[in-house]
Amino acid sequence: MQAQEKKKLTLDDIYGSTKFKGKTVSNIQWLPDGSAFTFTRTSAEGLSDIYRHNVETGEETLVLEAAMLAHDGVKIDMSAYQTTGMQNTLLITGPQRQIWRHSYAAPYFLYDIEDKSVIALAKG
Repeated sequence: MQAQEKKKLTLDDIYGSTKFKGKTVSNIQWLPDGSAFTFTRTSAEGLSDIYRHNVETGEETLVLEAAMLAHDGVKIDMSAYQTTGMQNTLLITGPQRQIWRHSYAAPYFLYDIEDKSVIALAKG
């Protein structure tokens, strides 16, 4: 058996690659009854997909694949989301445009989880 050649650890390995990147979640939002929560996880394309995690069973289900999010054939670049009380829709925030210091404007959409449809909350 040949001895394996040891490769030196470089700064590029640590900071310039995903070799040591853990599996993380972001934007956690609990359901009102505490039985589950939604969260985002970055897809291979670098987009934030939304998942639902059932606390009792540990089951995770994909709620919204960001690559498929579109309205009238135009892709929506989601910058944020909020769950609704009944958990049947998501409030999706499109790309944000800075107005002044802490203020921004953005298009908003409702995403129906059951039929996977998107409704714009305002025209333009």
